[in-house]
Amino acid sequence: MAKKTWAQKREAGNPEVVVMQKLMWGMPPGTKLLISSPREVEAALFAIPRGTTLSLPEFRAQLATAHGADATCPMTTSMFLRIVAEYGMEQLAKGVKIDQVAPFWRVISPQEKMVAKLTFDPSFSLAQRIAEGID
Repeated sequence: MAKKTWAQKREAGNPEVVVMQKLMWGMPPGTKLLISSPREVEAALFAIPRGTTLSLPEFRAQLATAHGADATCPMTTSMFLRIVAEYGMEQLAKGVKIDQVAPFWRVISPQEKMVAKLTFDPSFSLAQRIAEGID
């Protein structure tokens, strides 16, 4: 079985709100938890105005609110952010203009733990943040 591309991973799944059955990530049973999707994460990134950032918790809270959920899954949100970022970098390498790529750097700061998992140099994100007057 061939490994999925970032583009294929980006197309996976639809957002779903589930009710947690047990304590997880500090959230009690009964919490309505959003499991987002890469495409929804991508759309939410495009909605963040240029020159503005959101912390990862703020970003997750925005997603949850949009679905009437109490919280958004931190694990899958990080996975979906990575998919969107990696896909965006592939698109840039193909010549797509920067304004056509989801601005993942508005949420993924150079200090985020997830930066270590990215396949590209984190200085790209920092350069984009500086260009937007963020850092």
